Amino acid sequence: MIESETMKLRSPNLVRRLVTALFVLLPGVSLFAQQPDPATIQAILNSTSIKADYQPATFWWDETSTQAIGLDSHPVYVDINRLVELALANSAQIQVYSQVPLIRETAQQQALAGFDWVHFAETMWNDTSDPVGSSLTVGGAGTRYLNNEWTAKAGLRKRTWSGGELELSQGLGWQDTNSNFFIPNDQGTARLALNFTQPLMRGRGQAYNQSLIVLACIDVNTANEEFKRQLQAHLLEVVRGYWALYLERANLAQKVALFVKTQSLVEELTARQHIDAGTAQLSSARAALEARRSDLVRARTAVENAETRLRSLINAPELEGAVELVPQQLPLRELLETSTLAEVVTAVVHRPEINAAMQEIKAGCIRENIACHEMMPMLNLVTRSYVAGLQGNSDVFGAWSDQFSEGQPSYAVGLQYELPVGRRAARANLHRRQIEVRQLQEQYRTALENVKAEVEVAVRELQTSYQETQARYRSMEAAQNEAETLDARWRKSADDGSGALNLQALLQAQERLTESEFEFTKAVLTYNLSLINLQKTNGTMLEAQSINH
Repeated sequence: MIESETMKLRSPNLVRRLVTALFVLLPGVSLFAQQPDPATIQAILNSTSIKADYQPATFWWDETSTQAIGLDSHPVYVDINRLVELALANSAQIQVYSQVPLIRETAQQQALAGFDWVHFAETMWNDTSDPVGSSLTVGGAGTRYLNNEWTAKAGLRKRTWSGGELELSQGLGWQDTNSNFFIPNDQGTARLALNFTQPLMRGRGQAYNQSLIVLACIDVNTANEEFKRQLQAHLLEVVRGYWALYLERANLAQKVALFVKTQSLVEELTARQHIDAGTAQLSSARAALEARRSDLVRARTAVENAETRLRSLINAPELEGAVELVPQQLPLRELLETSTLAEVVTAVVHRPEINAAMQEIKAGCIRENIACHEMMPMLNLVTRSYVAGLQGNSDVFGAWSDQFSEGQPSYAVGLQYELPVGRRAARANLHRRQIEVRQLQEQYRTALENVKAEVEVAVRELQTSYQETQARYRSMEAAQNEAETLDARWRKSADDGSGALNLQALLQAQERLTESEFEFTKAVLTYNLSLINLQKTNGTMLEAQSINH
């Protein structure tokens, strides 16, 4: 009798398992029996085109995610614009990036300083005592030549934009010897000299002599482009950190809602325990409640970890300490129309990598021109002119005055020529610069191809992520309908033998609903990250955030 009753109780389960196995096996048989043809595949792919299946601007967890929930004592309400402002003002990493262009600017100032006026001065005292080897040295019976001499020279020199060297100097001196031929004694001397050397071939012209300044300016521009790239990458991480915080808070809200649903079931089953609720149902509900309680602990920790990562990216003092970061900006859920061609054109104009590659080509061409210029021989025009004065009795200042009033200026004009035999060094340098220019041109081409590929991927990811939000929304709707259906079924069958099975199915359906809500939220945030990533890819992220670096 007991065995027959047991068989009666097991028979529905046995039938249910057989039917389930039948429906599982039959699709498998048909799957191996026939493969989809290309037309079917194309029809399926076409069915995944972008469609706006939902229009709600917000969902129930948006309100909870944007409110302080007491995770810390002091809530701080933030959005993306606020976090970007704080990062620009406080981020240590951004400060590191921003120093590089400033360092490069010092090289520009150094190159300009090569054309500044230079002050120079020198003085020397000589006390000479040499043996005499000729009677013409000192005259008479002297055996040693004694000479005391002091010289001083001061002036200005400058390199001109055309490559010339200009020097203006004033020399003063005093000399006394034991030579009988030294007239007058205790001589004071003065000489005002003007020297100028101008290259006529190698080294001439403003283009050659200002090349270091131009290269330094290009280096600064390249550093600025690199700073823009690094800044966009860091701000992208800040935006990702914001949406990661929003996602974890939404996940926490969804976990809390699931916990509340399960807690309500446990309370209801406890109240009906002596009426129609079995021990098995209550035990299953309590086990699910405790499992979901542990999920809450992990979800709260995930929120705190997201806050920590965001703080480490921003380094703002007002975000430190016992502060709960509460996001205020909701994700965008509308489709943004994009064109791959238009985005590629925008990227070519704005991407820092493209601009930096162009600057490198410009610098390479300048170095090649310098190398071509240095193939020429050196031919310099040398000119010198001076006026001099001389007085005895140590009258140095009288000699200085005489240089302007006595006699006429002396001058000299000449040429200097130099050409290395074979010019091997100059030829090797020119060949090297030519190879470097070809290399830089290929690097520019590579950068263009990489940017084009990145933009195509970014546009495709944007469209795909939006399609994914549609699919996740439909999945969430289906999970919601399933949970409501199973809840109604469980309430109708709570007093018969299938109540425990229906309760188990309801608990699983609630978990699937929470999971589908999380996956939908994650898909929406992925779509928003695709938007900001597209701005970074086409180089307009800083302009979109109204940032003038």
